[in-house]
Amino acid sequence: MMVGLVGGLGLPWLYKLTLMCGGGGTGSLASAEVILAGARWVGAGVGALIILTCLVPALACRETVPLSFAPKIPLGQAITATFRNRPFLHMLAMNFCATVGMYSPVTVSLLVSIYFLFQGNQDAAANLTGYLGMAQMLGSLAGVPVNTAVSIRTGKRRAALMAIAIGAAGFASLWWTLLPAHPYWALASNFLIGWGMQGVWLMSATMNADVCDSDELATGHRREGLYGAVFALEQKIAFAVAALLGSYLVSRCGYVASAFPAMPTLRPLRAPLIATPLVGLGLAAAAIAAYPLSRARVAEIQALLAARRP
Repeated sequence: MMVGLVGGLGLPWLYKLTLMCGGGGTGSLASAEVILAGARWVGAGVGALIILTCLVPALACRETVPLSFAPKIPLGQAITATFRNRPFLHMLAMNFCATVGMYSPVTVSLLVSIYFLFQGNQDAAANLTGYLGMAQMLGSLAGVPVNTAVSIRTGKRRAALMAIAIGAAGFASLWWTLLPAHPYWALASNFLIGWGMQGVWLMSATMNADVCDSDELATGHRREGLYGAVFALEQKIAFAVAALLGSYLVSRCGYVASAFPAMPTLRPLRAPLIATPLVGLGLAAAAIAAYPLSRARVAEIQALLAARRP
């Protein structure tokens, strides 16, 4: 996770890089042709970087050949057992609601930066987007050891609730920090948002490991593969839903791509930017509040599994 967050420090600057590669970034409102030309170069470069870095583990890592294989169970039966696992459903619901809530307003956020904060200056908006993204990533990096320590001390459910509360505080504070007179005040808000987001992802991943232990105790099978696959599929669905909801929020507020939005259109855009994540995080908190695997229960499960194994 730390390596991913360090790599993510460059991610917020892709919009700025798109404008530069397309021949924009002069302070004027870039045309669609400029943005599309830049997106092609940036997309090709990012794609090449992904391929090259993914080849390293693909070629360098070697799996240990197992000496024995566990008995297989039918796929339908395995999927049914997975979706009957109550702790897994609570974790899945938390991750889904938090992801949809936090990522739906991404498009709205960019429009607010361009038109509300900088009156159409895409270059200034791209700079702010880059710095806000870096603040978010730095908040995530700072949150890794703290969120981990809290989960060890108080349990993963409480650590997840704390992270959700920090993220919600960051989004709520945008009402006072995302202002045309002081646009860079939002750096503080994004630092808190990154801290909270990191806690949700970290707790989701580690809760999934505890879910596999509880499932093994109940079924006698070790099924990390299916749980990992369902978790990954849920995340992809959540990002797709967030993209669709984000498009709806933009059109619902009256934004038209071919025209410079009027102030009556811009002001309503701030509301979904703040309210949508708060609703999503509230639903995520409600989902994880009833997560049944406490530290004591996980320790008990692991002791029973250790006694069962040869």
